[in-house]
Amino acid sequence: MAILNFEGGKVQILDSSGNVLDGGKMAFYEVGTTTDKDTFTTSSLSTANPNPVILDASGRATVWMSGNYDVIINDKNDVLVYSFDNTNFTSSASSNLFNLVINGSFETNDDGDNFPDSWITTEYSGGTASLDTSDQQHAKQSLKFVSTGSGGGYITSSSFIEVSELTDLGLHFYLKSSDAGVRNLVQILWYDKSKVPISTSILYDDSTTNPTSWTLKSSSVTVPSTARFAKLEMYGCHSSDPTSGSTWFDDVILSVSPLLYTENVFTATNYLTVGSDVVTAATVTLATDGNISHWTGTTTVADITHITGDGPFYGIADAIFTFTHAAGVLELPGKADITTAVDDRFTLVQDGTTWVMTEFTKSDGSSISSNTGDIVQSVITTYGTVATGTTTIPWDNTIPQSSEGVVFMTRTITPTSETNKLIIDMQLELANSAIVVQIIALFQDSIGDCLAAHSMYSNTADTPLTLNLHFEMVAGTTSEITFKAKSGGHLSGTTTFNGQSGTVKFGGKAGSYLKVVEEKV
Repeated sequence: MAILNFEGGKVQILDSSGNVLDGGKMAFYEVGTTTDKDTFTTSSLSTANPNPVILDASGRATVWMSGNYDVIINDKNDVLVYSFDNTNFTSSASSNLFNLVINGSFETNDDGDNFPDSWITTEYSGGTASLDTSDQQHAKQSLKFVSTGSGGGYITSSSFIEVSELTDLGLHFYLKSSDAGVRNLVQILWYDKSKVPISTSILYDDSTTNPTSWTLKSSSVTVPSTARFAKLEMYGCHSSDPTSGSTWFDDVILSVSPLLYTENVFTATNYLTVGSDVVTAATVTLATDGNISHWTGTTTVADITHITGDGPFYGIADAIFTFTHAAGVLELPGKADITTAVDDRFTLVQDGTTWVMTEFTKSDGSSISSNTGDIVQSVITTYGTVATGTTTIPWDNTIPQSSEGVVFMTRTITPTSETNKLIIDMQLELANSAIVVQIIALFQDSIGDCLAAHSMYSNTADTPLTLNLHFEMVAGTTSEITFKAKSGGHLSGTTTFNGQSGTVKFGGKAGSYLKVVEEKV
């Protein structure tokens, strides 16, 4: 089914084949009950619709909602098409039937602070973020970031988004930049059932070819097996890139996939249904009663029999077995054989006579990538709490040592391939009680020499400084690596991390982070 142009009270419903739901019926209820609840013909909410609302020959109706509803959609023969719980799809200030983020078009700013409501906005030092009513792709305003060389800023959805393992999420947003060379980054932060951060998935990261006119960007991601909540984070003019410029975002939609998005039209092409178990064999026969199956057995899989429909089909490994890669038969990520572990997840689609595994997600949430340059995994540690230290780092022609400076952040990662590239970015918000050259250095495990260092001179005591460092390396191992972010002044003094004079700043929301990305080589 689909919903088209559902803003402004206008709604259109399509069935699973993409046909308009002529004569369909939309019934509205109080949340959690079977008690009818009125919808209305105008935004003034003065004249009630009949309940159910009957769709016209083009599957359209005018529906204004007051608060949240449970919604049942049937065809004209009273056969269930779809149902939604606790939703309001005509309110711009709430998530709708398909958009999981609130205020994705940045239209709501009830507190008048020029930042979008329902998002946490962070401006880099020297950068700005603001709502822009003079340049937008959708509705009345967009969100603009401006960098003069040290970064613009970023937003994080303020509410936790509920997610389920194995579900695919689709992200669609409009983007443009004044300079194609600024770095823009969009990622999803994953959390476990206790809302503890577990991993990050990068959906967009470009510092060379950003569009300079409004362009629709789309991406998708599979929810990690242990994730139960998520947040969306969008960086305009990332601080790791010194390019000056501006970036605009608009019409951000995060939705449950598989969805296609073309010219403001949503089309959900498949529903997720659990089918019978699949027993591994040299040539596997997929279940015909659903598109989610548990795979049992230990036999190596080299091919899949054709069934009606091209997929996608979702698999959950209940045992250890091997997929064999063969061009034109069964094509796998990385173009190499894959041996599963229990609870690994994968997606299969058919392209003519060839079966293609489009995604393979390990039980720990990491993935096997297909193409050089693809992001295999991304992990980040963010810190907002204050910390202090007095250990110095010499400002001379020696390599900073592990015994020098103070460790303020650490981040571990376990590479999936020793030949892949690791990209490390870190940012520290610092102040020193003395007039010093403030130094930051990146260290790995127990290695004595630092991997990279950076410095900045402070000509007055307790001057707030934002220091960034970017470093790339070959992983060299598939064992866990611990990276450490250290800092210290070159002379005696107290370094304060995320504050000044030992006192926290920004209410614990300072933008210090240590991030590691594994890139396919």
